[in-house]
Amino acid sequence: MLGVPIFSAFDAVGRDAAAHEVQDACDGHPEMTGQYHYHSLSRCWADAPGFDPGLFGYALDGFGIYVERDAAGNLPSSADLDECHGRTSEITWHGQKVDMYHYVATADFPYLVACFRGTPITTATGLHIGGP
Repeated sequence: MLGVPIFSAFDAVGRDAAAHEVQDACDGHPEMTGQYHYHSLSRCWADAPGFDPGLFGYALDGFGIYVERDAAGNLPSSADLDECHGRTSEITWHGQKVDMYHYVATADFPYLVACFRGTPITTATGLHIGGP
């Protein structure tokens, strides 16, 4: 699912978008101009060949957004993460196992990114899946 934008977890009136907006079977939907996007992890997401395992996308500050599951297949909760919805732990980055800061997908709000740990490349509130 490369190239699908990831919007903030909030809808236009400040509510939990994934909980209050109509989503399709892949947890996405179009906005008013027709741009299809996600507010949370898509249930249709799967590791893409040629990309680092677990990499869902990149936030506008360049940090990766990863899907990490425990041995039972469960996602971590937001309580397991820092205030920006990330942590430093071992991930695969450019084919190498490294300890690095990254954002982590959860099943609970804010789902992907709560704030930017680094400096975003734009003031836009959206995030994008895909390479930098």
